[in-house]
Amino acid sequence: MAMTNNQRFSQGVASVWLSMLLVASCSSDAPGSEATLGPPSGATKQPAPTAGGSSATNPGFTASAGMSALQNGTSAAGGSAVVSPVSAGLPVAGAGVLAAVAGRAGGASVVASGSAGVSAPARDGNAGFSGGGSSGSDPAISAGTAGSAKARPPCISDPSKQVALIGDSLVVGFAGSPPLQPALAALIKDAASYPNYAGAGCSIATGGVCLGNYGDVPAQFVAAHAAQPNLKFMIMDGGANDILVCDSARFPGCADICSSPGSSQVQNCKEIVRLAQEAAGKIMKDAANAGVKDIIYFFVPHVPGRDGGYVEITDYAAPPAKQQCDGMFAATAGKLTCHFLDLTPPYAAAGGDKNVANFWSDELHPSSAGQAISATQIEKMMKAECLGQPASSGCCEP
Repeated sequence: MAMTNNQRFSQGVASVWLSMLLVASCSSDAPGSEATLGPPSGATKQPAPTAGGSSATNPGFTASAGMSALQNGTSAAGGSAVVSPVSAGLPVAGAGVLAAVAGRAGGASVVASGSAGVSAPARDGNAGFSGGGSSGSDPAISAGTAGSAKARPPCISDPSKQVALIGDSLVVGFAGSPPLQPALAALIKDAASYPNYAGAGCSIATGGVCLGNYGDVPAQFVAAHAAQPNLKFMIMDGGANDILVCDSARFPGCADICSSPGSSQVQNCKEIVRLAQEAAGKIMKDAANAGVKDIIYFFVPHVPGRDGGYVEITDYAAPPAKQQCDGMFAATAGKLTCHFLDLTPPYAAAGGDKNVANFWSDELHPSSAGQAISATQIEKMMKAECLGQPASSGCCEP
């Protein structure tokens, strides 16, 4: 006797739940080990650097829109978007895998949410689970074809050729303030060998008075890629000098206006931020096309300078910067993953801009204590996301 639609439905759910159990039982990814300042090999006429398918959103799962799409095969075969509301009765891990199994053949990107979740990164072409919070939000479940899911980061066999630093004085220091790299090298054994192209006073789009050997931040990447054609991982910042040393000819009064209350509502200040973020995005896309696989983009913390006047514009700039970074995997068709690191929370935990011990005497640059905070957060992210790790870590792709 032919099965009814309800019987087919039940049989489909049972099959997918079996798939869920198999995927969940096999998902694992253990990040690995740690990583002094060498010039980039192959640089020409440059001074040596110095230390210093479609998407699918499936929040949960119901037997309405989501299952109808699955029964009809729209996601499984053609990669069409599947959107279904949260529903009680299925835990988020089940909903995520159900969506992942359906979306895998069509190349869909699936985001699920629910009341609880399982933690495992989306690597090796499998869906990753990340636990939901009290609100049931779980934005970290993504899946698609084996080719479109995030692969493990590449193993780093030669840090002096495969890793680079670009940015501004938050990396190299300024006028006596300490650089980041020695603090990083105290935590990561290979960090002192990372070629460093950053320069004090360098901007990413507008303003700045660049004192570095390689020019502003976009030019730094060009130099890094030319010297290191096998570059795979970058640590970068950029954009602070666009505000701190703003182009007053192009944006009259910006030095005072953009460091004062109300700055986030001033069009010139907003335009400086927009141009900086646009330039950062272009660097990331160019890096993706050049073979770079991962970038840590760390963002300036609240600084005490100008009596905290830069806090408002910093808080205005951070969310869209994070959004752009988080979306870079999709924007580059899976070529590059950007890892956003907002330094404001860890600095705040150490007293933030109210603790002068975190900052140099200019109240803008990190002190040794501040650089230790920055380095610690970068090192934690590198281990957690398996960035810049050797093959012995077991978490990266040889």
